[in-house]
Amino acid sequence: MSGAADLLGRMPVRLCAGGDDLVGYGFAGQRIAIPAAEIAAVLVHRGWGKQWGRSGPALLLLDKSGRLLLRAPGVWNWRSARRLTTIVNSSPWVDTDLNRLCENLHIGPPQYLRSREVRQRKPRYPRAPGYRRLQVRPPGHRLLRLALVAFGVVLTGFGIAASVLLASALPPAVGDVRNMIGLAGSVAAIWAAIWLCAMTILGLRWLVASRSVGTIAPLDRFFGADARRWRKARPWLTRMMVLAILVLIVWGPGIGLASLTHGFADQGLVSRLRQHGVSTQGLVIDVPTYSTDSDGNEQVTDHATLLFDTTGNTEQTPDPDIAGWTWPMDANQLVTIVYDPAEPATAAVSGQISGSPWHGTPTGNVISGAVLTAALVPLTWATIRRIRAARRESREGLLEGLA
Repeated sequence: MSGAADLLGRMPVRLCAGGDDLVGYGFAGQRIAIPAAEIAAVLVHRGWGKQWGRSGPALLLLDKSGRLLLRAPGVWNWRSARRLTTIVNSSPWVDTDLNRLCENLHIGPPQYLRSREVRQRKPRYPRAPGYRRLQVRPPGHRLLRLALVAFGVVLTGFGIAASVLLASALPPAVGDVRNMIGLAGSVAAIWAAIWLCAMTILGLRWLVASRSVGTIAPLDRFFGADARRWRKARPWLTRMMVLAILVLIVWGPGIGLASLTHGFADQGLVSRLRQHGVSTQGLVIDVPTYSTDSDGNEQVTDHATLLFDTTGNTEQTPDPDIAGWTWPMDANQLVTIVYDPAEPATAAVSGQISGSPWHGTPTGNVISGAVLTAALVPLTWATIRRIRAARRESREGLLEGLA
């Protein structure tokens, strides 16, 4: 017998021997019997591309004319069989339920196909008379899946919106790390939506099982720790840790060093204007530039520009973004502008040089950059340990298989 048992030990979808027939059982009371003498090949593939009919892994039964007798969606020992055949140098026989079933019915051993082998075969098998498809999903499965997808999209949308609003509500003194907080919150919202959908599926399975047995089913069988789920989630956690390292590099030493460089440049400009600057009246005007995007639409970019008079000359120079901001533009409001007589193009509004150029965003960027840079060390060390442990576990598994 070959199939997958549910959490109560039942096997509603299975293949087994019934005399001289290979019998398949599916949901809704489905029973399919195919004489073993008509079966020429058993193929198990992972469903690469649309040329194999429907997507997803499946088991195929072919007759002696190469026509399709049965299609049973599912993995059907593919992972374990491919791993074992790799260990024993691609031997056609491996000790799985499906191989034993084929041996009992005197059918050739199943062929577990890789993507390269699939490409070398026919793109689509013609259906034999009486072709059947095994029902491996209960009735209403598609509607439930669509409802869960809609539920997950709604949860993800609300979570991302809340993360963006939270990041926007933080004061500017936090620095550009606000963007990282919004990004991290959005990723957490996506993960939470996936987790809630998974818990919803387990909850529905628990309700169905409780109803079928007429009492409350054990919660730990459905919501307890599952080693298989952990093994599936562990590689994704490692990938997320590697991605977190890349993100911390950008928002840690990257933004921290850029803020230090910009801060020292602002400090030099402020000190120069305070020591040698001359005050005058002027305006902060908008000097737009125009460009065209990839779709041919015109784009306008605003630039804050200082307009003021020096000794008989009119000077126009870009407003420096000291401490990460420029003075508000208003062509009708006179402001006091301080400029360097030796180089009039070096100028700023007096309000921009009245305080410390490190106040607000630059200081927040430097502090957060230092903290995130320090966090890179333990995170990188933990990630390297996880990768090494996974490789060591894989090697030990291969050795155990050989033994």
